[in-house]
Amino acid sequence: MKSRVALKNCRLATLLATLVVTLFGFTSVAFADTEALEKAVVVFELYLEDSETLEKTPAYTKALVKALNESPNVAVLGRSDGEKLLAGQSMKATRATDDQYAEREQALNEATNAVLNGDDNAVSLLKKSMRALTQLASSVVVDEKLHGIFLKNHMLLAQAYLDQGEKSRLKDILEKVMRHFGPQAFNEEETHPGIVKVWKVIGQELKAEATGEVEVTSNPPGADIYVQGKRLSQKTPATLKNLLPGEVLIQLRKGEAASIAHMVKVKKSAKASLAIDLKFEKSLRISGDRFGLSFANQAEFEANGAQFASRLGKLLDVDTVLLVGLRAKGNKVAFAGASVDVATQTLTKQVQVEARANVVVRSRVRDLAWLLIRDFVMTGGNTVWYKKTWGWVSAGVGLTGIIVGSVLRADYNERLAALTGTCNKLPCDVGGESVRTQAELQNAADSAELVEGTSNVSLIVGGLSIVGSVLLFILDGGGDEASSREKALPSLQSLGPQLLQDGSLGMGASWRF
Repeated sequence: MKSRVALKNCRLATLLATLVVTLFGFTSVAFADTEALEKAVVVFELYLEDSETLEKTPAYTKALVKALNESPNVAVLGRSDGEKLLAGQSMKATRATDDQYAEREQALNEATNAVLNGDDNAVSLLKKSMRALTQLASSVVVDEKLHGIFLKNHMLLAQAYLDQGEKSRLKDILEKVMRHFGPQAFNEEETHPGIVKVWKVIGQELKAEATGEVEVTSNPPGADIYVQGKRLSQKTPATLKNLLPGEVLIQLRKGEAASIAHMVKVKKSAKASLAIDLKFEKSLRISGDRFGLSFANQAEFEANGAQFASRLGKLLDVDTVLLVGLRAKGNKVAFAGASVDVATQTLTKQVQVEARANVVVRSRVRDLAWLLIRDFVMTGGNTVWYKKTWGWVSAGVGLTGIIVGSVLRADYNERLAALTGTCNKLPCDVGGESVRTQAELQNAADSAELVEGTSNVSLIVGGLSIVGSVLLFILDGGGDEASSREKALPSLQSLGPQLLQDGSLGMGASWRF
């Protein structure tokens, strides 16, 4: 009777252990799934200067972003958000177009004629021109040409205020010129004496504030320095001194390499620093219809692509940077893609699919999208060991097998002891049951052998399952690729007339997820 009670208690303990392990495994997986975040990616275009630039590259890139947005496995940072974040890092590379320059010059010429003719609307025209110039300068790099237009607009407005006897406004506009363009903004000998007189007074008043400094370095050194679009005589490395507090726009150029425009905040009696990697910034293409990186050839991309893409990825706080571009090789066109891991700064994969140069082949776009995110889907992206369902299931089976095997082994040892000891004389007790005859004794011996065999099988299965669970936690089966691909990139299945819930006829679409 005691053996039966013990056996029942052990079996109950086995059942409880199995439930605990299984529930813990699935609860851990469920909790991990709710906490896990999908991979954050950004898509940049990739241009190689020694290859033909195909006009459909931006269109293919846009289609790829759209395909990735349909995937539940990645979170895509859009171009507009990316441009805003880069602008927040003072990474402004867009240049004014010839049409924009022509439009601003025409407006300024009209205002100039109004000033020279003494028209009453001269100030109004100059202010309107100033607003348009300010808006343009906020979105493009201020180069020497735009610098000149901007300065001329300010000085004409100063001349108009001088002509009208607006001394207070004259002083205000000249102070803005000095703060923005510096104390050597214009040639005093070629300027109206009335403006020069006020200018010198402002210079004395602001002299105590002009104590800011900016240390500018570059890689490689020896680059020309442009401040507010005006070229200085100094070259990097250099320390710009006697600067007024405020924001100063600095750009470097060396040969064909030009940096983006950096906005540096200057503070009174403080020294700021600006270090610029010209090789990196020369590769940036984040203006106009382009949004990506450019390299001289494939070899240069192989050498610097992962490092440069990772820099952008860190600025945008993403996990992976995808670089894509249209390639022409003879008569064939390929849509190529590369994946860069931001944390490790490594180029993890390069793939390509056949494409067309004149139209966007959506099926090929989806193919490339799948190839680029396949590892995220098949391996679960950021999957950690405690999220692997089958690892926990295998661990539960293994623990259950070992517990059951151990209980049965104890039962077998008890039966064997009875058969070889107390059962030398009948009647005897085997496994909690009374044995009175030789036939019952034989049945008890057969039962003991069955318990032994079951115990051995349970222990073997349990041991193998434990080993299997360890392998499943370390490795990742990934699942079926075809089904994973279907889940990764939903696709349109049908589109046509559909009966709506209110009984009316409408159009409907079905998607495969």
